[in-house]
Amino acid sequence: LNAGFVGYIQTGDMPSEEVPVEEDRLTSFGSLKEITGCPNLFIGCFDYVKGGKAYNMYYVVNNDLVNEVHETVKFTKNMDYTYVYRESKSVGKGSEIAIDLTPGDACIIIEEFSE
Repeated sequence: LNAGFVGYIQTGDMPSEEVPVEEDRLTSFGSLKEITGCPNLFIGCFDYVKGGKAYNMYYVVNNDLVNEVHETVKFTKNMDYTYVYRESKSVGKGSEIAIDLTPGDACIIIEEFSE
């Protein structure tokens, strides 16, 4: 993917205590503002390079192995983004992205050409 791991943001309880606590610098990674209402998401933060240009990429995982997640990822500004979930890929523009993840499932969000 040409992506370099920067760190992660934890929004809820992790299944294992072996994962260290998040670093403060990741609470403001890219344009990410918040994910509403979900106690069981884990967000991996990556620097992603495409066509010689760097972008912010998020790998969002539903840590809950029983319940689905239907939440909204909010950003600090409107932006173009790519959303990848399973075999589908879509592009959009806005400051919010609705995510629907089955138990243990994940998606990728790439900040594209931010304004």
